[in-house]
This record gives sequence, structure tokens and C-alpha cells, in this order.
Amino acid sequence: MRDLTVNDDHTYYVLAGNEPVLVHNCGGRDSATGKLDDDTYDAIEAKHNTRVAEGVDYQVQRMHDGTSSSADHEIPGIGHDPEGLGDYFAGWQGKGTHRDIKTGATVALDPKKNVLIVENSYMIHGYKFSAEKMANSLHEGSKGTCQLRTSVRLTVRDGSWVVRFTPTQADVVRGSLVVLAELEISRLRRAIQFGFGVTEIEELVRRLDHAGVGGAGMAFTADEMRMVYLSLWQVPEMFGSEESFYVRLGFFSEHARSLARELLAATDREV
Repeated sequence: MRDLTVNDDHTYYVLAGNEPVLVHNCGGRDSATGKLDDDTYDAIEAKHNTRVAEGVDYQVQRMHDGTSSSADHEIPGIGHDPEGLGDYFAGWQGKGTHRDIKTGATVALDPKKNVLIVENSYMIHGYKFSAEKMANSLHEGSKGTCQLRTSVRLTVRDGSWVVRFTPTQADVVRGSLVVLAELEISRLRRAIQFGFGVTEIEELVRRLDHAGVGGAGMAFTADEMRMVYLSLWQVPEMFGSEESFYVRLGFFSEHARSLARELLAATDREV
């Protein structure tokens, strides 16, 4: 075996006998250890931080470990470019949407590249993962590996339903309501199908934007609770795929429906 160094070109072909083989030029890698060389690691750490540098180091090792999953760690559009990987992972730091209940890491799906970003206490890295796989990983009962808190704090106060949403829950509710408001359907159909119009939806969205989350909660009338429930339950049916739903709203259909079910359960507990 011989090492081959090619300057500048990232991807190229070499001949293995008479067969052309596509190979990748991975700059910044120490061929003796399989890790980033010291200069590349130090440059990424100085530009970003240790967690990003550790993630790129891990990513480079995984791309070259010879296992059946090594290709899954090649980020589309970035591949074996350590600097590009550093910039990519740095842009995702602190943006986890779920927690892996097995490892405690926070994760987020990049729907444009179909990459799952994984961030733990010491590094951030990623691998190829589809929206459908992410949806199947969502926690539901005792199943799944990714969890979104769906329990809702709800009390009855002065004839109103007072709900304390978490920040993520509020985003789910708001996103579902906005989709309903943007539907290109007649006023009559909207009234028949949902029982409320665009003006009512937009007013509720405005109140959500100004009420904040947690704390004393937000008061809803019974009609507004119905509006929230219907938006959470019916909006997922308006998308052709789980991926299109995620790209549009930034969460999964199971998020919306789990929250809808919990709202009903919470009202039962208060009756």
C-alpha cells in the first residue's frame, strides 16, 4: 500500500488495474493516526471551539474507518473538507430540537441535506438520516429514541382554560395555526371545516406571540381551545409527506398530534 497526495482536487479517479475508482482527497488528516493533523485541529478549534474540533475529528475518523456505515458520515456538499465540516457543525450548535433518551445527546434534523446533527457534552457531529427515519424515532409511549415533551399544564381560571406551553410546544401550536390561516380555501369551507376564520386565527397567533411561555400561562376560551386542537390535528393531513411537513413547520406530524391528544387529556383531568 502506498500513500498518494493530490494537491487542490478534492474528488478524482484513480485506476485500479483497468477500473477507474472514484476517491476523495481528505486534507488535514494524519494518515498514521486516522485523525485530524494537529494544525488542522488547532485551526478549527481557534475558529470555533473545542466541541466543533472534536466533532470534525470524529467525523473524519468515521469516514475512513472502513465500516459499512463510513459513507453515512460524508455530509452532502461537504464530504471530506475539515474546514467545511467545522463551519457546518458550528452553525448547528445549540439548535437541537429533541433529546436522545438513550444517550442524553440533543439532536436536530437538517432537512436540506438529510443529516442528523448530534450534540453532546464534548462534541457535535452528524450522519445521513431522512425525515422518515426521524419520524419513526420519535418517542411515543415506550417506543422511539427521540423525545419531545408533550405533557401540558392546564388549569381552569375564571371560566377560561389557562395553558402553560413550553417554548417548543408554543412553536408547534403557532406553526399549525399559521398554516391554517394561509390555506387557500373559501370562507364558507373554512367555517364548515374548522368553525373559525382567518381573522380569529391571526388574532390568536398575535396573542401567542405576545403572551410568552411558561409563567402564569395563557388563557383560552373554549372556542380557542377548539381552534388550537383542530389546527394540531388536521394540519398534518394537508402535507403529502412527512419531509414536506417538517421542511414547512420545523417539527414532525407526531409532535402536533401528540400535543393535540394531550390537550384533550388535560381538559379531562380538569373537569
